[in-house]
Amino acid sequence: MESQMDIRVQSRIAMLSQTSTLGNKKFKTFKMNKPIKVFRSKSQLLKVPIDSPEFARHMDEEDRFASFRDQFVFPLKKDLPYECSQLGVRHSLVRLFDETEECLYLCGQSLGLEPKPLGKYVNQVLDNWAQKGVHSHFHGYLPAALSDLMPKAPMARIVGAKQHEVALMNALTVNLHLLLSTFYRPSQRRHKIIIEEHAFSSDMFVVKSQIRSHGLSPEDSLLCLKPRPNRPELVSADTVQVLNI
Repeated sequence: MESQMDIRVQSRIAMLSQTSTLGNKKFKTFKMNKPIKVFRSKSQLLKVPIDSPEFARHMDEEDRFASFRDQFVFPLKKDLPYECSQLGVRHSLVRLFDETEECLYLCGQSLGLEPKPLGKYVNQVLDNWAQKGVHSHFHGYLPAALSDLMPKAPMARIVGAKQHEVALMNALTVNLHLLLSTFYRPSQRRHKIIIEEHAFSSDMFVVKSQIRSHGLSPEDSLLCLKPRPNRPELVSADTVQVLNI
């Protein structure tokens, strides 16, 4: 029987190490296959179906970041609203599961879970405000006027920039408006914006409002990329075809 280490090594056959040259520097690049191919390979090595609980448990055990789950607060099922409760069938749903269990949270792309230490840090900021008043702008714990400076170093590493090139500001929707207000300069010849058909609703609102602010119509100036029938993802060739219109 193969050891867990053998399985772990063999399951990485989808990762191909290559040496590339850029100028006089050599560096290694890694080409990853699609996750489904990696999962299928691992499923074959483990000899368990890819959609089985055994396979899921193995993936959890192998996850190096699994411990991060304990750093977030998961809502309990009993605290979540049920759409069906408006129809008077809440009690029939309750019997299907234990309401004291944590929910399965799949909405991180919209609003992430609360980190467990967050309350402590927020209270420290509020205490600093209460104790120092206007002086909390520049003194005490996380001064308000300087609060964006602390995460600059880690953010610079994430985006591959220097600290003086990075600014943390606002939220996504505001930043999209600022970006388009600065760089979107439509002309009679060039005025169209391309976006995926089912983009996040606030992103779509930003694009449409920016188009309208220039006296144009989204019907004429907005191109929506759509997947082919029976395919969930966009095809690069279709995107290129739209760009060539």
